[in-house]
Amino acid sequence: MGLATPPPRNVPGGTRLTDFEIRQGADIGRCNGAQSFRAVRRSDGMPVLLHKFRPGRSLLELRPVIEQRQPPDFTKPFVTHFTDLFPAAGSVYLVEPLPICFGLPEVWRYVLVSRPHQAVPLAAMLVQQLLLIVRQLIAHGKSHGSIRAENIVLTPAGSFGVLAASIPCHRSVLWLRKDTDQSRRNDFYAVGSVLRSLIEIKTEVASAAPARTLLTSQDEPGQPHTHSHPHSHH
Repeated sequence: MGLATPPPRNVPGGTRLTDFEIRQGADIGRCNGAQSFRAVRRSDGMPVLLHKFRPGRSLLELRPVIEQRQPPDFTKPFVTHFTDLFPAAGSVYLVEPLPICFGLPEVWRYVLVSRPHQAVPLAAMLVQQLLLIVRQLIAHGKSHGSIRAENIVLTPAGSFGVLAASIPCHRSVLWLRKDTDQSRRNDFYAVGSVLRSLIEIKTEVASAAPARTLLTSQDEPGQPHTHSHPHSHH
């Protein structure tokens, strides 16, 4: 039996789960209340995130509104959005185009450890692009509401993106990427919070540096190995 709930407004029909090839569980971009997967749309090879809500009735009852069917331009600073929604076997899937990219916390840790000379230029580029994103949102009468490090990604081409935090519904807004104990924050203020998060990560990396240096020196060729590896004894 199909879901009896009226279809969401502005959502075109016809999309099926077989239109996508699911590759793996999503390493970034997970939505609250959903299973998230990396997938590729078979028709054109577009990489997407598929967010599976089960049971799907509770989501359909909110009547989500799909405002744009085309993905953003990923060659520039961007904010993702959901381009489709469809039911499948009692579940409902939200489609979110997202290119191959890396989460900001992981990128920042890598740079701090392997390319520390690039840390300041990376942080400067991040702030520049985030401020551009915020100004563009304001110009369109919008705000994001949950700009934080966990919601930011970086493409190999050097474009930062912010993952959509919510989807408009018929009578409300459904928040999908937001700490439930946080009130909605000003986007400009949130940019400063992102920088504070990077400083916290830098402190963590710096505190771990002596241990990494010790392990590296002990593993240098020609040096006697007098220590035990963590998993050598049970």
